Amino acid sequence: MKKLLISIYLSIFCSICFAQNINISPLFHSNEIIQFEVSGNFSEAFNKAYAGIPDGIFPPVRVKDPFFGKLKYTSDQGELVQLDVKLKVRGQSSLQECAFPKIQITVFDDIQRKQSIFHKAKRVKIGTHCGDRPVDAPKGTIGRLVNEIATYRESFIYVLHKIFDMPSLLSRPTFIKWIDTTAGIPENKKTTIRMALVFENIKNLAKREGAQLMKDEVWDKEVLENYSDLEKMKMILFQAMIGNWDWQFPSGKSSYSHNLYILRGSDGVTRAVPYDFDLASIVTGRILRHYPKGYQPGKTNFYKNIYYLLDQRIKEFDRSIFEEIKSYFLTKEFVVKAAPESYPLDEDGRSNIQVHIEVFYQILRDI
Repeated sequence: MKKLLISIYLSIFCSICFAQNINISPLFHSNEIIQFEVSGNFSEAFNKAYAGIPDGIFPPVRVKDPFFGKLKYTSDQGELVQLDVKLKVRGQSSLQECAFPKIQITVFDDIQRKQSIFHKAKRVKIGTHCGDRPVDAPKGTIGRLVNEIATYRESFIYVLHKIFDMPSLLSRPTFIKWIDTTAGIPENKKTTIRMALVFENIKNLAKREGAQLMKDEVWDKEVLENYSDLEKMKMILFQAMIGNWDWQFPSGKSSYSHNLYILRGSDGVTRAVPYDFDLASIVTGRILRHYPKGYQPGKTNFYKNIYYLLDQRIKEFDRSIFEEIKSYFLTKEFVVKAAPESYPLDEDGRSNIQVHIEVFYQILRDI
């Protein structure tokens, strides 16, 4: 009965989210897994981008030229839809860990796109499975999971965004059959079938929000001054909850940030949009010790890490700012804890997510 009530609650919640704006592409009208077939000269493109070749966390400039291919899927009416697409390898540090790196797909033909689920989603990004190692294999050099289970875990984080009313890219879990058309590829290596996630281009979100997309990762004085402490605190709590260390606000004299898009509304108010969570511990299950030795004795590593990520940042603000956002997060506790139950996750991933959420809310009451 409890699971049924949770499922009904979340279904209503998601329906309200999608119904609020008709500018959402049909591709993102559901969290159900969708299946695609994508073909193109992948091996050729991956070799040019040195995919899967370690070069350090700051790799050299790589060749990521676009190439053309096909995307197929079956419509709700049972019809086969085929689209001409432009493909492009994307990513930076991930290229040293991922033999099958991240991809950008553009449905460039306007007529084809308008008659497909990619209407209002001309350009999308694909989070791929990265590699084909076993689930219990060592993680990548930097810490990514190098198999397909990471994709649905990362996709779930965008669901959490919407729960906390953060400006959020829309995402959807997918199952993709990749067909490599590169000349000379052995028959047994032409086809790869894996879990993946698809998420929208930031320009779509900016349009829905009626906002201007600012230059990525550079915050000018006006943008900084119009980004409220409450929004900053919400971001800090959210990133701590998911155990994400791979992000950065501007600090001190530096205007640089990391893994945050910047939107400026018509009223001048700045809102940041986090993205790229494949290194967050809620995805990887790997806790990197950022806390000092002897910190919070007797507590678990999850507790210590999340507590430290919060404790160090909230000290930069007036305590009342933290208390206000803390209260807001507590109002969302039920739906946040329920959300993993109905999402298509592997069981270890679901358990890891639940531990993060449970520990986070315990810390909110302790801190």
